[in-house]
Amino acid sequence: MQNAGGLWGAFTLGSYILGDNTLRADPNNTLFQHEYGHYLQSQSYGFIYLPKFAIPSLYDAMRSSPSEHDYYKVEQDANARALSFFVGNYGNAFAKRTNEKGWNHDFNPIKNYNWSQDYNSVTNQSAIKNAKMGLTGLDIFGYALSFATFYTFPTYSIMSFPWYWAGAATVGSYGASAFGGGAIYY
Repeated sequence: MQNAGGLWGAFTLGSYILGDNTLRADPNNTLFQHEYGHYLQSQSYGFIYLPKFAIPSLYDAMRSSPSEHDYYKVEQDANARALSFFVGNYGNAFAKRTNEKGWNHDFNPIKNYNWSQDYNSVTNQSAIKNAKMGLTGLDIFGYALSFATFYTFPTYSIMSFPWYWAGAATVGSYGASAFGGGAIYY
């Protein structure tokens, strides 16, 4: 965690949280509560965190008001994960804010969560479940494809294929390749 001055909020990337002067590594700190949810997202989703959570969140923060951004699906997921984590570690009382201690539901809202009810109520458990984003088949396919393309293209570029180098000394014998001087055997 790192403080960067000012009053602009925070950003989480993997295990690193960069925030303004209000950020403290304290479960009662409003900003830390929310950013810890993004940390939990990154731990659950690994390399998928950037395209599924971080980039859409940043884009939404730039185009919407703060109150609208609080209810964006990525932010709701972060709040639901963090609240579940902190209640699991500090007990159900953490879900009720008293004397600046516990979850700050004014700054870290969860849609349809009833703060007057117990954390374990059917209503609140449903709200938490609905706030959490799942991994879809399209996510897996799209991210696997982009991951494979990103990590294999530099290693397996066109010049690493055997047919490229096999005919490199005999350019013209079988026809010049459109890929920069090798030969395609046809």
